[in-house]
Amino acid sequence: MEAFGADQFDSRDPSESQARSSFFNWWFFGAYTGILVAAHVVLNYVQDYVGWALCFGFQCTAMGLALVVFLAGTKTYCYHVVGDKTPFMRIAEMPYGLRSLGVALYLSVYGIGSFLSGSLISMIDSFTAARGEGWFNNNLNLAHLDYFFWLLAGLCIAGFAIYLPLAKSYYHKI
Repeated sequence: MEAFGADQFDSRDPSESQARSSFFNWWFFGAYTGILVAAHVVLNYVQDYVGWALCFGFQCTAMGLALVVFLAGTKTYCYHVVGDKTPFMRIAEMPYGLRSLGVALYLSVYGIGSFLSGSLISMIDSFTAARGEGWFNNNLNLAHLDYFFWLLAGLCIAGFAIYLPLAKSYYHKI
């Protein structure tokens, strides 16, 4: 989103260049204030005292509202089209034409990683809780977080063991 927001300003115009700088200031202020308030104050309270289901409902609602606000502004967004070609057709101008898409794909890794992390924790919790005491007990004296971190270490070692032969088989074209 940062790159998309930056694309809304003409960097050749000094006043818009100043506005772009102000955009980034407000963007990061809003993003980090929202994270602080929502994630660390509201969501932690709701998770601890009400339940996880309502917490996920809040997050889903917030994402839905953000999507509606984003889509509502599509008629006012600036689109930089060079000639009559779309950014996908202008492969030669990829450093400029596809920078928003590149940043979006890069940041999607965080979303996918978060989803996979949450899924792994849910699977482990349901698997271990069905066999007695779960690894993620609310009482830390009964929890087995050490098992979880050993599992993570094992997964990292397995991933590295898969990576090594793949990296050795790679030949760089000169």
